[in-house]
Amino acid sequence: MWLVFLILLLITVFLDWYAISINNKKIIIYFAKPAIIVVLISASLYYLWPLNNQTLFLIIGLFFSLIGDILLMLPKDQFLGGLASFLFAQISYIIALQLFPINTNEYIPTAILILILILVVGQIIPLFREGLKRADKQKLTLPISLYIIASSIFVLAALSHFYKSGNQAFSAYLFSSGALLFLISDLILGWNRFIEKIPNAKMRIHVTYHLAQILLTVGFIFNFV
Repeated sequence: MWLVFLILLLITVFLDWYAISINNKKIIIYFAKPAIIVVLISASLYYLWPLNNQTLFLIIGLFFSLIGDILLMLPKDQFLGGLASFLFAQISYIIALQLFPINTNEYIPTAILILILILVVGQIIPLFREGLKRADKQKLTLPISLYIIASSIFVLAALSHFYKSGNQAFSAYLFSSGALLFLISDLILGWNRFIEKIPNAKMRIHVTYHLAQILLTVGFIFNFV
């Protein structure tokens, strides 16, 4: 069955990225982008059923991601709705990751990561605040700041598993890579929209976002199957 899911995933990812490469063919993107998440939800339910607490929150996160994808694709700008959906998705992923037991030998590395993230977030938020001011979008300052903080906590929750060993080590690498790519995708989207245009931004956003969701999902499947 894994081959069926792999083929479906490759087809939908190819269609989405190909549609972007041919001048953003929207009708294909409207189908392919949410279809990728549907495939990931289906694979998760197939391999992880019956769900436990961690896998339940993975499914919830994927579901909110699907809603966010749809809202951000609508012809009428639904940026705040999409932002809220992805905020709930990231909170769900954080809960799922934090439900794994953490060993005491991970506390010091985690504390170091917290310090690094505080420094990074402290640099990023002012840049977006200035960009939003120039774009006359100051009302978005608070929700975007909250989203950046949540994204950083998501990365921290994933990286806190990076020191695991044994069977969980590979899943930890997938969690960490997926969360970092998720953050990169969000930063590209926000930077391109509010600060400065980035060449091939849409392709960069989609590629990093889809790889992030795939790595996170595979990480959970690998950990529990």
